[in-house]
Amino acid sequence: MPTLVGALGGVALIGVGVGGTNPPLLAYLGDISPGGDVGKLGGVYNTFGDLGSTLGPLVALPLVAEIGFTVEYLVCALLVVGAGALVIGTLLGEDPTIEPRSRPTGADDD
Repeated sequence: MPTLVGALGGVALIGVGVGGTNPPLLAYLGDISPGGDVGKLGGVYNTFGDLGSTLGPLVALPLVAEIGFTVEYLVCALLVVGAGALVIGTLLGEDPTIEPRSRPTGADDD
């Protein structure tokens, strides 16, 4: 039977997870985004995150009633492992192409 302490513990874990992943992911987004698109891509990232947070419980709760908690938990765990593999593959992949910053005209070479 669910308890208040269990619910608060779950919410605290979600908060720690979001707080520990969002800032580094947004920083990485800034590193790999073209200069003028950082704001737009940050908005896309936040929109999809909010959409998932909103629709997740609406989809997951009825799905548990149909397929059971164990199956749904395993599918979610596989999604997390797959997303982690994509992140690792991206980080270990080719370096992003970074255009050198232009030097102001008349700058002295040291």
